[in-house]
Amino acid sequence: MIAGIAAGFTQRWEVLATCLFLTGFFGGGLGPIVSVYLVENVGQKHRLLLVSIGGFNIGLLFAAAVAYLTQEWRLLVICANSIAVLALLIMGLMKETPRWLVQSGKEADARSAYLRILQVNKKTRYRLTTNEWETVVEGAKHKEARKRTFWHLFSSTKLAMYTLVMCLSLFSLSSISTTLLYSLGDLSGNVYLNSTLYSLLRWGIAVIVSLIDRFTPSLGRKHIIGTASFIIVICHIGLTVCEFLGVVIPNLTVAFVFVAAAATSPIWNSVNLVIVELYPTSMRSIAPGFMSIFIRAASGMAPQLLLLARLWKPGPWFVNMILSICFLIVFAAKIPETKGRTLPEECDKSKTAAPTMVEQPLQKVDEEEAERSVLIKQ
Repeated sequence: MIAGIAAGFTQRWEVLATCLFLTGFFGGGLGPIVSVYLVENVGQKHRLLLVSIGGFNIGLLFAAAVAYLTQEWRLLVICANSIAVLALLIMGLMKETPRWLVQSGKEADARSAYLRILQVNKKTRYRLTTNEWETVVEGAKHKEARKRTFWHLFSSTKLAMYTLVMCLSLFSLSSISTTLLYSLGDLSGNVYLNSTLYSLLRWGIAVIVSLIDRFTPSLGRKHIIGTASFIIVICHIGLTVCEFLGVVIPNLTVAFVFVAAAATSPIWNSVNLVIVELYPTSMRSIAPGFMSIFIRAASGMAPQLLLLARLWKPGPWFVNMILSICFLIVFAAKIPETKGRTLPEECDKSKTAAPTMVEQPLQKVDEEEAERSVLIKQ
């Protein structure tokens, strides 16, 4: 926050670059941590809804609205980073997860946090008895802490497959989203207004989809991702054909871009949840952190795709069309549904070295029973 606000006042490009680097460096680590914190504290029914209402999209909408109102980059940078003050105030009201508090020897604080979360969620009738609480606490205290590294994401065939598929998925999503965002400058109309409408559409669609997810138990993460990815493929086919044939219909191009942008929003939210729900506890922060490298790589590649249009106009859309098709097929084939499943706790150690995922039951979790101890066990 401090580096970001300072960037709005600097007069030298060297200082500006340093401030933006620090902002990106520390800001990049927040995403994985926030996702893990949310999943380990929020019930399954509400996760996607909370991510959609208050996640990346609302920040993008705020930045786009400020840009439209000010149309001056210094004010935009200052306002966009100043909103972090509100986040700091909210953080003061939040508590660490009961699991972490128990493992840190703060049993009284863990008990307080556990009861507070149950009270907020109106689930106090499911709280553990004194004996049950002591049993769970003793188990968590004596459980061996396992330190994982990026290498463990590839330590078994199943984990390696999950990791490679999710890296490809995030790389494709980032390339598509960045290209669509940069293409706003080429669309007809005011670029600031287009950006605001673009952000509002992304946020609105994400919230609508999350509400459908909340009240439709049979609608899984893969259903959302598959449907939205298919829409993106169709839009990119349309954009590629229009550019290849030299068809100039501004309204049609705008429609394709905005529909594709709207479809990326629920995919981002769902994929981020899938990553956190897919990996065991000891890897739940490492996995999204490692995969964010591919997000940044695709963000750097996307502007080069726009330069490709100088050589072949359909180039950017054609490349992203191929990426979206690969993403749709590979994700559907290799990644299991995670909605309604228990979170993987740990890996089993095989006799030959490579840890493998503990197999989880496929049936839907009985939330009324799981609610009693989920805050500690996860």
